[in-house]
Amino acid sequence: MKTVFFKFISLLICIGLATSCANEALGGVINDSDGDGIINSVDNCPETANPNQEDLDEDGIGDVCDPTDDTDTDADGIIDAEDNCPEIANPNQEDSDENGVGDACETVDQTDTDGDGILDQDDAYPEDPEVAFEFFTPSKYGKGTIAFEDLWPSKGDYDFNDAALSYQAIAFLNAENLAVGLNFVCNIKANGAGYTNGIGFEIEGLTPAQIESVTGPVLTQNFINVNANGTEANQDNAVIILADDVDNILTETTISIRFTQPISSADLGVAPFNPFIIVNKVREKEIHLPYKNITSLGVQSLDFIGVNKDSDGNFISDNGFPWQ
Repeated sequence: MKTVFFKFISLLICIGLATSCANEALGGVINDSDGDGIINSVDNCPETANPNQEDLDEDGIGDVCDPTDDTDTDADGIIDAEDNCPEIANPNQEDSDENGVGDACETVDQTDTDGDGILDQDDAYPEDPEVAFEFFTPSKYGKGTIAFEDLWPSKGDYDFNDAALSYQAIAFLNAENLAVGLNFVCNIKANGAGYTNGIGFEIEGLTPAQIESVTGPVLTQNFINVNANGTEANQDNAVIILADDVDNILTETTISIRFTQPISSADLGVAPFNPFIIVNKVREKEIHLPYKNITSLGVQSLDFIGVNKDSDGNFISDNGFPWQ
């Protein structure tokens, strides 16, 4: 009997010593302040019991004591404060238009005032069924410049300031991306010529009959003949003379062209198309950009002063310089 008693006492002593040793190893205190079975050093919320250690935003602070609102209304794993669509589950957070509102809950305004099939929010002219889009050349916020030397085909002074034209073309497209019109906004930036030079361009993919109207050209010298629609007369392709004297468009001028039927961008071509100057009111004498063709009214073999530096008539000199 005594033997059993001493064995029991010995067991209690051992247990007591083990507990004491464990507490001593932990600094003499129980290291689980909230009693949730997770010791303070690894507990993400040591003062509030949270045995599951939930931490939705993974910031190292348990949800039960995190000052950040961890509400996730749509249960998609993204807390409402960071969710671009907090009431509809969208774990991938897709936002096609990058406006901060998730695609899953973005409401698209379906208004189409002019009934052309293009929503008002995407329509450049929401109240005009004939026009939906604009296409700018060279860009919406920039302009191009072309410059001409009027002593071609002789070398001249090669300063390219006889006519320097600044331009921006705006093509008006319908819902099918076909062009219904064009505005050519331009002005002469420099005119150092001693001649009276005209300036215009040819749209090589269109005939004069495809043009409904041309408005805005400034013709004062009486050597340009035009059709009723405003295109130049006796031309195979559509030719628009901007001015018969470049001094007429020193300030910004808009030439508006409307087509009889919508046309493809391929037929319209790229601005500035085939631009040219008419030298000193001699209608047949045209100077174009390199490798461009003269119009139906142009003549290559006109008399000139000096040495012919463009024997093959392609507006490039024999040694490779542009005569534009």
